[in-house]
Amino acid sequence: ELSLYRDYGRLKAEGELGRRLAVFKNYNIAKLIIAFALVLLMAIPSKGETYIAQMSLIGFALSLPLAQSFYGFMRDPLRFEHRQEVVALVTALQKLCMVAVILITFHFFYGEVTPLFLSAMLVYVAFVWVWKWASKTVVPKTAVSFKESYGELKKVLGGTAIWIHVNGVIAGAILTLDIFSLNFAHVDIE
Repeated sequence: ELSLYRDYGRLKAEGELGRRLAVFKNYNIAKLIIAFALVLLMAIPSKGETYIAQMSLIGFALSLPLAQSFYGFMRDPLRFEHRQEVVALVTALQKLCMVAVILITFHFFYGEVTPLFLSAMLVYVAFVWVWKWASKTVVPKTAVSFKESYGELKKVLGGTAIWIHVNGVIAGAILTLDIFSLNFAHVDIE
């Protein structure tokens, strides 16, 4: 997606913006599918823990860094078009909704991680439609197949963008999963 920052003006002028955004949308869908598969694999129960609870914990840990995959390709064009007031408003509304839903879930399902994970996912998925509505004037509607997206992504990712992306993903995962990993390895952090 970093290439979008570099090429936004050119893509818009050449009428290719919708196509590139559709490619990134497909890329993000593929990332979410892979992440879901990893969550399922990583949640294999150990020592009597339940599969659903472990899956929820891992999914909850990965949901924050992966949330950008839900709506990043819709939010960034708003920034490029100097619609920061829309970005700020929707972001603030999303954070307030997340806090409210988490607090309500925590109140009714104290100590249960699965409802917490599901409520967070509900907010993320609901805000896909909010971002879609908010960005409808700046995000051209274009459909691109996954096969076409693969070829386009190979071209875009051929440069340094892939390494910058991988570095960011790894850093985000480490920062997000460090406490989970320490607990999983039974490391005493006190």
